Amino acid sequence: MSRRRLARALLDRSLVERCLDGDHSAWNELYDEFHEPLVLSIQLLLGRSAKRQDLVDDIAAKVWFTVVDEEGKLLGRFDASRGCRLSTFLAGIARNEISGYFRAERRRAIREARACRHREKSVGDSHWHNLLGLSSALTEFLGTLSPREREYCEGHLLAQSRQAGADYSAANRWQLHHRVRSKLWAFLDNR
Repeated sequence: MSRRRLARALLDRSLVERCLDGDHSAWNELYDEFHEPLVLSIQLLLGRSAKRQDLVDDIAAKVWFTVVDEEGKLLGRFDASRGCRLSTFLAGIARNEISGYFRAERRRAIREARACRHREKSVGDSHWHNLLGLSSALTEFLGTLSPREREYCEGHLLAQSRQAGADYSAANRWQLHHRVRSKLWAFLDNR
């Protein structure tokens, strides 16, 4: 670790100490110095999702709330002796917030898919797809997939049975799921 880097980390720690001691000007200084790097880190971590400025702002607000919550308890855990800057520490908190956001989004999507399948059973498959206009779009999307991705998508992701996809290993399911998801995002972006 370089001396320069350690010196900056120690300056960050002294700012943290001032914040924890209740110095309001230190909190303002902390925000002024580290908010822009935090937003940049969030944008980099979000990747394509960073187009949504409201999401970036929401994650940043959650990070700052986490930092000041419980009188700065988490901020007090910043350890300058490791040689990392406070901006890196804040980016780690942002990564956790982003992971929580995407987990919640996945759970929401699963609940919506289950509700949709439940509705399909009560209304009828062809009528429901025609009602939503999904049939042609879904067919068009499936045409963009490789044969293995299409088999996975039709047999596992779109299947009504919980047993569907049991013949895939966990690693293979993960890979196929993320490839199909990436292609779906690209497909939707081009529509």
